[in-house]
Amino acid sequence: MLEANIFLAYRGPNESLRYYEEDSSSNAIFHFVDFNSKQPLKVAMRETAKPDAFQFHQGVAQSPIAKEQQIKLLAQTIEALKKGFGEKVVISRFRVEQSSKSIWEILRDLDHQYPDACVYCFSHPKLGTWFGASPENLMRLSEGFLQIDSLAGTRTWEERGTFTEKEEHEQGLVTEEILGLLQEQEGVLSVRAQNRSIKKAGTLAHLYTLIEARLDDGFPLTELLYKLHPTPAVGGRPKEWAQQWISEKELYNRRYYSGYFGWSNDSEATAQFWVNLRCAELLAKSNFALYLGGGITSKSVAIDEWDETEAKAQTILKVLD
Repeated sequence: MLEANIFLAYRGPNESLRYYEEDSSSNAIFHFVDFNSKQPLKVAMRETAKPDAFQFHQGVAQSPIAKEQQIKLLAQTIEALKKGFGEKVVISRFRVEQSSKSIWEILRDLDHQYPDACVYCFSHPKLGTWFGASPENLMRLSEGFLQIDSLAGTRTWEERGTFTEKEEHEQGLVTEEILGLLQEQEGVLSVRAQNRSIKKAGTLAHLYTLIEARLDDGFPLTELLYKLHPTPAVGGRPKEWAQQWISEKELYNRRYYSGYFGWSNDSEATAQFWVNLRCAELLAKSNFALYLGGGITSKSVAIDEWDETEAKAQTILKVLD
């Protein structure tokens, strides 16, 4: 393992952390996909023993984003939505933090502190080293049964009873978009949404709806992924307008933040993918880029949206300290 270039540590919610290395003969395929799906990576991997040492690959820093710049962008976005250009768009940013901890120590703390999340660390010579604790399932597929999470709106867990009409509307847009996509997709035999509930994610609470569908044999998973990602939970609505707004207006390149990662078998008859949220990237000199975003609607308030991303930062800050 010392000579390996690609390393993965991964565990699903309430599972045990496992370690993987590249193996072209394996039928277990790990996917690591960027926000725009322009640089999707698929690697055949097999489980291995935890390495005694690994030289984690470093990413490249981007120009820092000042609070004033981000507030201005949020205000501009809210004004565009009030004028009817779109219904929702997710605006994100990053902040750089230092830590004296090793990647192994950070991974251990992620594993211990977030048992209900999907925890991972992926290191690749061309992509750098990414890690996180995602609360959001993009897709689970097994024996023709499909599950998708609709997740939006954020409060601290103690404030979970204070969601407003704005957050309910925001999460409703996500649910509506996913349901509409599945109902129009050939090969979907049935689809239903469970009642909205509140999901705990570390110290945070999110509005949550589980969407379930039955699929025909030979269902085109790749086609559905292309249409589904990015969902309004990380992109916006209408999808094309939101992606263009993000591409033109965001103050950095989000790359693999709010993309997705996870597994399929080589035939893609089974799959489990997670949205790459509550994540960070290793930079040079023990610096880490923390990626943060929030859904904006016409009813948003810029400073409140900034504060929401500060709350989301605590997931990773807790394991860096």
